[in-house]
Amino acid sequence: MNTYKMQFSTLDDYEAWASDAGERIDVIDIRNSSAGSSARPRKGNVVVKYRTDDRDLSPETRNTMLGLRVAVALVMFALILAVATGALNTTAPQAHLLKLDAPSSSN
Repeated sequence: MNTYKMQFSTLDDYEAWASDAGERIDVIDIRNSSAGSSARPRKGNVVVKYRTDDRDLSPETRNTMLGLRVAVALVMFALILAVATGALNTTAPQAHLLKLDAPSSSN
């Protein structure tokens, strides 16, 4: 079984999550993150340490966030490159006047 930590903003949020998880988790410790006490927290952030084999109950991994960061960086790079090369230049080109008459040559 893998061990994870998850933080909840209130005890009610934790209890709702725990009731949904049911018997798929084995809670090791519940702490109030501000006080650090292991007594049953009443207010503030709640940090839960638990074990599970269910992948659906594991928090997001850092690899997921890394992929998101790389994707955002690539999009930003592409936009900067497009602006620098003028590919996103939205101004209409100005029409050039055609010279219909040839200048007269005076001899």
